[in-house]
Amino acid sequence: MKLQISTDLVGSRDRVPFWIDQICAHLVEVQCHQVRDAEHFHGSVTKVAMPELEVVQIAASAQVVQRTAALARTGADETLLVNIQRRGSGRVSQDGRLATLAPGDFAIYTSARPYELSFDGDFEQTVLMIPAASVMDIRHDIGRLSAVKVPSHHQATQVMTALADSAYRAEGRLPAELTAALTDTIRKALQVSLSHLRPTISRSGNLERYHLVRLRAFVSANLGDTALSARTIAQGIGLSVSHVHRLFRHEPRTLMEFVWEERLAASHRALASGCGCALSIGEIAWRNGFSDLSHFSKSYRRKFGLSPSDSRAGASRGKGDTA
Repeated sequence: MKLQISTDLVGSRDRVPFWIDQICAHLVEVQCHQVRDAEHFHGSVTKVAMPELEVVQIAASAQVVQRTAALARTGADETLLVNIQRRGSGRVSQDGRLATLAPGDFAIYTSARPYELSFDGDFEQTVLMIPAASVMDIRHDIGRLSAVKVPSHHQATQVMTALADSAYRAEGRLPAELTAALTDTIRKALQVSLSHLRPTISRSGNLERYHLVRLRAFVSANLGDTALSARTIAQGIGLSVSHVHRLFRHEPRTLMEFVWEERLAASHRALASGCGCALSIGEIAWRNGFSDLSHFSKSYRRKFGLSPSDSRAGASRGKGDTA
């Protein structure tokens, strides 16, 4: 079965909400955190579905999407996702790691935990969606394998990509026995591609630094959660509250000072770069965990020396200068 979706089907004002609705309906439920140019946004998805495997081709404009902890908790059966970069660059963040993908590279991640995907410009990807229950050996190791780049020069990666392309071109027209053989071969190629990562990951050094990176990534993915605290962070990364506080004992800020600075920094990026142009200042503040607009404005001015509206106006002038 083949499914095709394009934002060309709707008007320019409706493209971003249409895109989000379709991605959530046919891939994995996420939040579109930032779209750089909502008015000129474009995106297309073509999906070929087979038993125990879906192959998806995505081409779209710059964007940042997040699967929050709340969405991960309420999701359906766990799916492992493999992002193969075809054009442009992409970043996959999960479990405190960040994989930056160039064409030909791939990274794996899971729908069962929060993640973020970010793209600074137009991009194309092939995404393999595999039920976790069908690859339990990979599923058991996903905590060490997620968001780790597998380079394009790895031979098993090249074989897996070629097989994925073959499955996509077949469009579900293969006989059942050939379809089963092809999906099984793709899973085995994925296992071989990932196998060389395990020794490297198991030798990774400083455990405290590892947990600190995980903590920072969890905070970044959950800035909009107004209940974010040492307790919820500790629960999210599987550590005790006291352990979480110990991770910050040599840092220049306390844990919650770090959280609020990250919220301000994310708001500043959206305002100063114009990425949040489709949102009001209040919506940007709310999406980054501020429930009081007055508190947000005062904190923002204290941090950056100008008001949120001044930052937005500066971004608008910058766009006009380059037009």
